[in-house]
Amino acid sequence: MFDTASTTELFLRIFGLYFLAAGLGIAIKPASIDTIKSEMENSALLRFITGFLAFLSGVAILAIHQPGAEWTSTLVTVFGWLSLIKGVILFVMPSISLGLMGAVARSDGVMRVYAGLIAIAGVALLYLGFM
Repeated sequence: MFDTASTTELFLRIFGLYFLAAGLGIAIKPASIDTIKSEMENSALLRFITGFLAFLSGVAILAIHQPGAEWTSTLVTVFGWLSLIKGVILFVMPSISLGLMGAVARSDGVMRVYAGLIAIAGVALLYLGFM
């Protein structure tokens, strides 16, 4: 599945699987986002670990991935920067991330639409990674 992929295709496949799994998970159990938000508000360690993993993922993507001329390559680079920035925000200003999570988690209907969009994005990324 991953052995002959370029780094762009590899990252598109990884992001696609992640987005699809996250979208389906949120659709099945939308209240889990509110639980995650509450746990992150109450645990500096959880915020730190989450920020560290996001930061590390972003740095790894930017270090490994060689941007090319294709727009899909640019998309992977953007995801790398977004992950790195998310990690920094979780370290420095976690209230921004928690506020965004809270805004989305207020309604099951909004969560289901959000979950659907994430899952569709996952399918699209998988398609791009395998085409």
